[in-house]
Amino acid sequence: FFFQAEDGIRDIGVTGVQTCALPISLARGGGLVWFEGAPRVEGITNPGWTVLLAVVSAVWKSATSASIAVSIIGAIVMVAIGLLAVEFARDTDGRTRLAAGAICVLSSPLVYWTVRGMEVGLLALLILGIATIDRRRGDAVVATLIAFGVVVRLDFVVIGLAVAATAWWSAGRRPDRRSVAALLATASSAAAVVIAQKVYYGRWLPNTYALKMSGGPVSERLAAGVDSVLRHPHGIVLALVALALAGGTTRDRVRLLATCALAMNAYDVWVGGDSWEQFANRYHAVATPLAALAALVALHRSEEHT
Repeated sequence: FFFQAEDGIRDIGVTGVQTCALPISLARGGGLVWFEGAPRVEGITNPGWTVLLAVVSAVWKSATSASIAVSIIGAIVMVAIGLLAVEFARDTDGRTRLAAGAICVLSSPLVYWTVRGMEVGLLALLILGIATIDRRRGDAVVATLIAFGVVVRLDFVVIGLAVAATAWWSAGRRPDRRSVAALLATASSAAAVVIAQKVYYGRWLPNTYALKMSGGPVSERLAAGVDSVLRHPHGIVLALVALALAGGTTRDRVRLLATCALAMNAYDVWVGGDSWEQFANRYHAVATPLAALAALVALHRSEEHT
C-alpha cells in the first residue's frame, strides 16, 4: 500500500524498496532510477508492472487515492481470475465450476499479493488465460499473452517455455503452430526486454537477479530452493495428480496448467526460493491454486469415466 512519509515521498510499503522507488521516480520524471538524480541501477525484475505503478502514482496524486487505485486494480484482477477459472472448468458440472472459481479467488496468498500491489495476480491471470484458450485456435492470442507476461516480469520466460513444451508434447513430440508461436513470443519479448535493459542500465540483467544468483555458492542457493518447495509440496502433488488423470476434452488445458505449475516450482528451486518465504512465497502463490484447479478438473473427468 502507498503511505505518506515525513518527507512527502509516497511509497508502496508491502512491495519492498525496489518496486516502490523506481515507479515513483519515473512518475516524477526522474526516470527508472532509485530516486531522482540517482545513477541507473536496475533493482527490479518486473519492468511492465513498475510502469503500471508509475502510471498510478502519476494519475492519483494523493497517497490515499493511489492506495485505493492499487487495491481496486488487484480486486479486478482477482475477479477476472475467478471468471477465467470457471471458464477453464467449462466441460464440468455446475458445482465443479463453482469450486474452480472459489479455489482461485479464495487463495489467501494469491489475494494477499494481488490486492497489495504486486504483479502476482496478473501473472496468474495470464497463465490461466493461456491455458483456457482452445489448443486448436488462438495461437496469436497465446503468443501475445506470453509476450505481455515477459514484459510484466522477465522470468515469465519459464511459462513461455512450458507452453511451448506442452504444445510440442501434445502434438506428438513434433513442432506445431502453438509451440512455434510460444517459442517465438518468448524469445522475441525476452530479447526486447534485455536489450532495453542493456541500453538503459548498461547491463543485460537486473542487479537484484545478479546478486541473488552470484551472491553465494550454487549449492546453497539450490538447497534453499529445495527447502522452499518442500515447505510447499502440495502444489507439486496437485500438479502431478492433474497430469496423471488428465483426459477427455480437458486433457490439453489441464496438462498445460499443471506443467506451468511444475515449471514455477522448478524455477523456485533454481533461484533459491523467494524473498518472503516467512509468509507467502510468490511463486507458490501463483502455482498452487492453478495446480489445484487443474487437479479439480482432472478429477471430475476421471470420475465421469469410472
